[in-house]
Amino acid sequence: MSSAYFDFKAFRIFHEKSAMKVGTDSVILGAIVPIHERVTRIADIGCGSGLLSLMMAQRCGAQIDAIEIDDAAAQEAAFNFAQSPWHDRLHIHANSFQQHTMLSIEQYDLLISNPPYYEKGKSFPINDTTRLAARHTHALSFLDLVLGAQRMLHAHGEFWLILPMLESQEFIEVATENELFLIAEIHVHAKASKLANRMVMGFSKIPQTKRIQHLVVYKEDGSRSDEYAQLTEAFYL
Repeated sequence: MSSAYFDFKAFRIFHEKSAMKVGTDSVILGAIVPIHERVTRIADIGCGSGLLSLMMAQRCGAQIDAIEIDDAAAQEAAFNFAQSPWHDRLHIHANSFQQHTMLSIEQYDLLISNPPYYEKGKSFPINDTTRLAARHTHALSFLDLVLGAQRMLHAHGEFWLILPMLESQEFIEVATENELFLIAEIHVHAKASKLANRMVMGFSKIPQTKRIQHLVVYKEDGSRSDEYAQLTEAFYL
């Protein structure tokens, strides 16, 4: 997935200008998030090149606000939206999520994010500022994300995101402390023989019985697992 663009069945996405390229995490999140009939407005927090927004647009008829702080990535997302079949429902907002929560009067039925996080034990070149912002929480802390979600969600709305396992536990703690309740966790395993290395999480303002699932992405030979192939059938060529 290192070329200037990546082709899905229903759209092409350019990701050369975005710090975070098209990757499995976003594909999993975009394919697995439940979209209820009442969902009419979605926000994609830190949209990058716009992959999650495009996947949501393919899956439902909602209006989608894509929020991206990096100007180059926002421009690339806007281009990708304009070339897509759903350009009239995709709206780019080139500002921070913190600014968006303060300026917008919209409330959302669904929030989605593949958010920045601090990867322990990893570092990036000091001049790679866009990748630093995309992968570290100094631009968007977990607390800012939770408080913003509290402001922007309808009472019945849900917030879904994906994080590594360690960071997911940190996020759950922050969310719980601020009355955003964990309603679903999906443990993502690269292979059945490996421990989960990612977690997809769903949160709500209303406490519910938590659902727990597991997803295996690859078979031992490196090919897509049957469940992952079925999950992403509408997207991958």
